[in-house]
Amino acid sequence: MPKIHRPGVAISDTLGEACKDSRIRGGQHVGPFEDEAALSKYLMFPDDPARRGHKILFTHSDLNPRNILVDRIAAQGGGYRWIVTGIVDWEFAGFYPEYWEYTKAMFEGFRWPRRYNEFVKSTFQQLGDYSAEMNVEKRSWENADHI
Repeated sequence: MPKIHRPGVAISDTLGEACKDSRIRGGQHVGPFEDEAALSKYLMFPDDPARRGHKILFTHSDLNPRNILVDRIAAQGGGYRWIVTGIVDWEFAGFYPEYWEYTKAMFEGFRWPRRYNEFVKSTFQQLGDYSAEMNVEKRSWENADHI
């Protein structure tokens, strides 16, 4: 049975091996990394304080409308409501800094309706303030860091 996480490896794919994420080197396999600082060396602005001190968490790493399945169901008293029935496309899943899911969800924000982007922002605000992390990521993207 494969190990989910290897000793000495903090940032990796689901098996403790190299990460694959379109955000890092255009989707090339990199890592695994022993810590956030090692990952940051692969990104622009590696010494920015926003790239330090985060918990490492398991993340889908590609949440966006095309990967979230929903159903419309009848609500009591009339009308409809939406429920999440599944999340697909786990290709980029792994262990990343806690801000990663938020910034990745916003990475292609230009493709999605404003309502979705506002939903993502309000959801993640409940988990913490990742505005500094978002700012350094935006600067990175503007400099074609993901290519």
